[in-house]
Amino acid sequence: RNNINPANVVFGFAFYGRSFTIKDKDCTEPNRKCQFSTGGAPSTYTDTAGILSYTEISSRNNSLDVHTHYDAETTVKYNVYQGS
Repeated sequence: RNNINPANVVFGFAFYGRSFTIKDKDCTEPNRKCQFSTGGAPSTYTDTAGILSYTEISSRNNSLDVHTHYDAETTVKYNVYQGS
């Protein structure tokens, strides 16, 4: 969509992700209108608020109430889990 030659593009794979806790559980889109109250809850391996390792993200995708969304405008895929 930006007239970039696909042969000149190299994709990487993220081994971690950022997590946030949303203020309003009814506002879950990354649209600059929904606000965050804090970093996401610390998890088992990283034990750090707001950072999840690939393993932690994968385990959430398979075990929690996760809803995956795709924003076509920004081409970003994001998850909402445990409602917040």
